Amino acid sequence: MTLQDIEIKYKFQFPNLYKQLDIDGMLNVGEYGPKWYAEVYPTLKENPTLLLHSYDFELLNLKSVDEEIGDLTDPDDYRQIDKKFNFIPFAKSGGGDHYCFFLNEENEGNVPVVYVWHDANEVSYLAKNLSDFIFRMLLTDMSNQDIYNEISDEEFRNDIEAVF
Repeated sequence: MTLQDIEIKYKFQFPNLYKQLDIDGMLNVGEYGPKWYAEVYPTLKENPTLLLHSYDFELLNLKSVDEEIGDLTDPDDYRQIDKKFNFIPFAKSGGGDHYCFFLNEENEGNVPVVYVWHDANEVSYLAKNLSDFIFRMLLTDMSNQDIYNEISDEEFRNDIEAVF
């Protein structure tokens, strides 16, 4: 599955920056599973994918993007999202909420990024485009050290530098 396959299937265009990140290999997170953190994550640390070290942010691989679009647009999905809202998920939180492009509000090439809650009829506006979203996430990441995985200050600093 490629970005172009998804665009054709669902009749939309991803933002140009997202396409460039794909070309640059910044969206290649591998297959998630029980051993991902132990086996795949270490291979990505040297050349991190998009927001690899961000708190509560799990970039979706392209297969998952396709599946999640299908779920969000399914009329039988428990969220019952109105068809007029065009959310394109590209990442998830650990709790199952989605980071999405909101195609309805595209303005002069700027496609907003929103947070679609999985357990509430609520969406939070995060940024006017992917570039601003990445900047916002990086600022947040710089101020929040990962205390759950017990990494050292030096490793935290190295991870942030690698993402930049």
